Amino acid sequence: MGKTKPANLKKYLYLTKNVGLFTVIETVPRIFSFLLLPIYTKALSPQDNGIVELVTTTVFLSLPFFSLDIQDAVMRFALDNKYKKNDVLSVALNVNFVGILFIIVLALLFSIYSKTAGIYILYFIFMYMFSAVYNSISKFCQAIEYTKTVTYGSVIQAVVSFALNIYFMLVLKLGIYGYIIADISGMICNILFIIAKANVLQYYSRIITKNVQKDMLLFSIPLVINCAAWWINASSDRYILTYFKGIAASGLYGIAYKIPNILTMFQNAFIRAWGVSAIKEYESENSKRFFENMYSFVSFGITLICSVLIILNIPLAKFLYSGEFFTAWRYVPFLLVSVVFNAMTLFSDPLFSAIKNTKVLSLATFMGAFSNTALNLILIPFFGIYGAAVATTIGYFITWIMRCVFLKKYFTLKINRLREISAYIILFIQMVASVFRPEIVMIQFFLLFLIITIHYKL
Repeated sequence: MGKTKPANLKKYLYLTKNVGLFTVIETVPRIFSFLLLPIYTKALSPQDNGIVELVTTTVFLSLPFFSLDIQDAVMRFALDNKYKKNDVLSVALNVNFVGILFIIVLALLFSIYSKTAGIYILYFIFMYMFSAVYNSISKFCQAIEYTKTVTYGSVIQAVVSFALNIYFMLVLKLGIYGYIIADISGMICNILFIIAKANVLQYYSRIITKNVQKDMLLFSIPLVINCAAWWINASSDRYILTYFKGIAASGLYGIAYKIPNILTMFQNAFIRAWGVSAIKEYESENSKRFFENMYSFVSFGITLICSVLIILNIPLAKFLYSGEFFTAWRYVPFLLVSVVFNAMTLFSDPLFSAIKNTKVLSLATFMGAFSNTALNLILIPFFGIYGAAVATTIGYFITWIMRCVFLKKYFTLKINRLREISAYIILFIQMVASVFRPEIVMIQFFLLFLIITIHYKL
């Protein structure tokens, strides 16, 4: 007993430390983003914002296909003592370099047919290139215990982008061009800092141990489908909305995501830290109990924060949204609830990675994405932005259900499902009440109290 308690405590302390570091990575850029939001809504038109959203989502769609989602293999294999870390990083960077070449060729070919897209084509190329490299080296740094370096790099990127945005958009009045230059400059500073501080280049080698590349690709290629399906869940509604309702509607929908991004911030901080801990502790003693505790903690924590943000939705919208963008508050509650199911789904990712079964993981995500797309095509023509928000929520819900079903085959976790489902039902009622009867705030406070009450034992 004397040895077990410190060992168990060490797991939680390690996870807590990483959650703290990843919280900084997630919060600092978003804080600066929120501070810049009033400037964006004044300096950029809904059309400009729509263009930025479409370029960004297109980059994230392209990343898993052209990088073969190799960054997730970096994390898994760099934590596995059977593989040399030099081999792992070298394979990842080689795959990324090939993907970048394909992207450049395709983007240049597209520019021939679109004479007016010049600056946006360059923005797309640079954003893809730096995102791909950053994803791999940041995952690698996390695996070799350089998470603090990744944290500092994220802060540097946020500060640089913030300062340049103010200078280019307020002083020089460059509009969307200033936004693009500031965004790319911040990414470059982040990458250069990580490479220098963690001495990443010392791990790159032209000679790679036999079968390492094969093993990593067999792990990562099924995740391409998973990432594509996640993108469909998260972003296909922007394209469908643009097609049926115009780019201004897509821009307004993108602005509506700014408040749910607060919840996403907490979600991402924990999930990124959890990914390291779950893989490290997979074969350790009492790992099952550890997984159960973390699942219950995430379920309660994400539901609680979501409920609070729904209550604060309109006050936050008054502060963050200017002029015609204020109406975006109506879509926020649906998107907040979608983040809850997204978080619970992502919780299982490291567990499937630990057992190296990425095919099952991808299948569940694909089923949710298919449902989301079908609902978008049905609902958006009739309900516009509301239809997109509802379809996204249902898509994440279906993905979560399917993951729970598949996970049972590998992990038998003792979870209080009655408590969990009751909390989600209460949250759903609060979501509906906040949209259709927002003036009766006491109803929402009462529902928040119920969520806390049913979790009192936890």
